[in-house]
Amino acid sequence: MKRCFKLSLVGLLLTGMLYCGNLWATQPGLVLLITVDQLRGDFARRIEDRLAPDGFRYPLEHGAVYLNAHYSHLLTSTAAGHAALMTGANTPQHGMAGNEWFDLSTRRAMYNTEDRDHPILGETEIPGEGRSPRNLLSPTIADQLVAASDGKSRIFSASLKDRGAIIPAGQSGKAFWYSKTTGKFVTSSYYYPEYPEWVVRWNNAGHADQYRDQNWELLLDRDRYVFHDRDDRWFEKPEGLLGRTFPHPLGNPDSKAFYSSLRSTPMADQLLLSFVKEWIEAENIGSEGHTDLLAVSFSATDYVGHDFGPNSLEAEDNLLRLDRTLQELFRFLDQRVGLDRTLVVLASDHGVAPAPERMARLGTGAQRLHPVRFMQRANASLRARFEIESDLAIAFFKPGIYLDDSRLEALGLDLVDVERALAAEFMQMPGFSAAYSRSDILAGRLPDTDRVNMVAQSIHPNRSGHVILVQEPFWFLSSDPEDNAATHGSPYAYDTHIPVMIAGPGIIRQRVIARVDPRGLAPTVCKYLGITRPPDATGQILPGLE
Repeated sequence: MKRCFKLSLVGLLLTGMLYCGNLWATQPGLVLLITVDQLRGDFARRIEDRLAPDGFRYPLEHGAVYLNAHYSHLLTSTAAGHAALMTGANTPQHGMAGNEWFDLSTRRAMYNTEDRDHPILGETEIPGEGRSPRNLLSPTIADQLVAASDGKSRIFSASLKDRGAIIPAGQSGKAFWYSKTTGKFVTSSYYYPEYPEWVVRWNNAGHADQYRDQNWELLLDRDRYVFHDRDDRWFEKPEGLLGRTFPHPLGNPDSKAFYSSLRSTPMADQLLLSFVKEWIEAENIGSEGHTDLLAVSFSATDYVGHDFGPNSLEAEDNLLRLDRTLQELFRFLDQRVGLDRTLVVLASDHGVAPAPERMARLGTGAQRLHPVRFMQRANASLRARFEIESDLAIAFFKPGIYLDDSRLEALGLDLVDVERALAAEFMQMPGFSAAYSRSDILAGRLPDTDRVNMVAQSIHPNRSGHVILVQEPFWFLSSDPEDNAATHGSPYAYDTHIPVMIAGPGIIRQRVIARVDPRGLAPTVCKYLGITRPPDATGQILPGLE
């Protein structure tokens, strides 16, 4: 019996080794990285009973699904989320200190993918501005794949947002994004000297204009929606002429307003898909004999969530329509490349909080924080505390307050003392649960708690503010407190929780409830491809795929 047991054990081990060897030796024709902007971890399951056969259901039913994936950083925003997914690192390494941060050397805001040396091709309305991955400090999955293949693998990335396209493409890829002023897809001189011929044809066809005479109608009968009665709430803030109720008219006599407001509808993701399909055919993506990578970041969920809130009829209908958009994408790729030759990864850059007005009615006391007001109070406190006449706090870019370092030096004030005094003042203001001195965090002088660690993972020593703010749960903290119905950017579960799904050759179906960090996607995908993980990646291989 002992001998039989040993033989059986050896057989199992050999089988496991053979399986793992086959899994990691698999070389797909395509890696498809899908990021759904603002897709909170519970959203897909909320509509699971109404999903199409092979939209969200494809990775849900054929792959590894991680039900408890949470970011480990405070800065739950688009730039930081995409960077964490693609590099396996956090802000101290990849450098994305926000969608914007304050550059003390130039005394102006710095956009996350700004690069004035690489102008947007054909965008003459914003002279001097440009876009590239220059501000991204860590290599991505894409960069590792290109290096490992000696340049034979190709990288393609597209999104409605420039940052949603540029960051996943890394330093080595090609990127296109939607122009809210022209309705076309654009790129910068970093990627091309001029537009490829197929892009010119696609843009000249005016695909966005097909929606001018249409309405955004409900996909299903109203009584099939969880939020069927949440179609007209006073705090909703729709763009353009969309209005707060269905049907939403898409047209607008002002062309710029039309192209801009179109992003806040599921039709924008359909437009992105149309562009991506054209790109796949023009470049024969996934079918050139080497593993290509295609990153697609669907952004309408974010725009709709900001405008109407996540618990709205609009947000629910958008998810159902996105499901059909994913179905169309998967079917197209199955015909062109073969899903049996495609590794599909689906995740999100962050979640979202409910609208504060909705939560206030539930008794939380949530409100909107106003930067002009809290900056005035902060400066008044510092003037009194240090007996000076100058304002020391000069900018707020979520989540940080920036101090005038040159003024501090001229006045002979100690930076750490001023940071601590400012943090203490914010702790006296309603709506803030914590405020931290950047110097104390960088020096490791604060208690080793989960919250402090999340803040530390969101700080870049040269780009982040001098005092880092954390709002109370459900309180609205943004540069413009009245611009959106709902937002994100906190360390709470509604912002950190995202879906993570992986399906493809050799991936067995499983649902994992253990808590995981989405930063593990980068080293996991690299291990699957048999290539070296990004050098700054600190995320762990996802369980079940070790």
